[in-house]
Amino acid sequence: MKLIVAGASGFVATEIIRQCLSIPKITSVIALARRPVSAPSDLGQHADISKLHSVVLDNYGSYPENVKKQFGDAIACIWTVAITPSKSRSFEFDEVRRVCQEHTLAGLQAMLEAYGEGDDTPQPFRFMYISGTAAERDQTKTPSFMPQYCLMRGETESQILALATEHKGTVEACVAKPGLILGPGQYLRMVGATIMKYAMSVPNLTVEEISAAMLDEIINGFQKETLENDDLVRIGRQALAKAKDCNGYNYNYNCNNSAFSSYGRWILLAAIIAAALVFFLVFSCLSARRRKRQGLQPYRMTGWAHQGQTNTTQSQYQPPVQPYGNNNPNYYNNNAGTPNNAPPTYEPPKEGNYYGNTGANQGYFGGQQSGVELQQPNSSYQPRGAENVYSAPEGPPPAKGDGIIR
Repeated sequence: MKLIVAGASGFVATEIIRQCLSIPKITSVIALARRPVSAPSDLGQHADISKLHSVVLDNYGSYPENVKKQFGDAIACIWTVAITPSKSRSFEFDEVRRVCQEHTLAGLQAMLEAYGEGDDTPQPFRFMYISGTAAERDQTKTPSFMPQYCLMRGETESQILALATEHKGTVEACVAKPGLILGPGQYLRMVGATIMKYAMSVPNLTVEEISAAMLDEIINGFQKETLENDDLVRIGRQALAKAKDCNGYNYNYNCNNSAFSSYGRWILLAAIIAAALVFFLVFSCLSARRRKRQGLQPYRMTGWAHQGQTNTTQSQYQPPVQPYGNNNPNYYNNNAGTPNNAPPTYEPPKEGNYYGNTGANQGYFGGQQSGVELQQPNSSYQPRGAENVYSAPEGPPPAKGDGIIR
């Protein structure tokens, strides 16, 4: 089998080529890229480097005759050319669409033309397109994550599948929709992907798994048109488990960082959480003690760090003595079993008026003021001189119903 790997210098394509060189059923690998591609490192013992052929292409949207000639005997392609979501923000969207959509369709058309020029077509040309789990084919929906980008990738998926339907019997298409792709040694990325998987439901898989899954589909035929992340993990692990050691067909799942992939990343995540907890405890203790020495309240949720400690430099707060109640023996003592003290006795003013004032202030409260004798005013009911100014009405008060409006 002659296989074309488009975008051969990329992250996933490098792993695909590395596995291809150890698969006996794949006899030739066309590494299509914009720069020369050499054999990856860490190859298996039975890897055949002679199967790799680098083909340089300046523009994925245009294929000269010498490049099409290299496609002549190829019966399958894995297309990895794209601008990732994280890097798409650095380009104009028209450029992103041109690379992700227009170049993909142009490449498929060129391969079909080269495939049709061959003598015989024993089987349909198999085209594997790598998209993403967030790509949305329904153009009436609005994805929550990068909607313009996800709709464009979903539209590209639909166009590829429609082209395969149009050329039924000549081409078969399959779309791989992986989540986050993790590489060996990317420990922090693996921890972050694990958190995102359970916190945000973002799936992930390793680059070995997706590469083995796509190669298995290319060799044995497509199970279905769309392979979700769970499908890629399942197929990839089954394909990797077929090898007896790391140097045989594909790679054994237990050979490349398998210890870390299975349980090592959980240990690393637990260590990071424990380190963060220890840092919080140390910071709480130091901060609470420092603020206590300064006479300040500790930060919220750190007050426990200085409980039980005494501060000799700060004077203790003493409540003021209450002048009344049980604390004043000169007044009432309400303690049980103790007789009440007698209230103070009343003593009238010794001399002068009620307030005991004499002299100049006496006139304000009574007596004389500026030589004028102050007198008690007459009542309104008392005669003023010899004239009666008011007399009470005679007889009883009127009864109800007498016509008087009250």
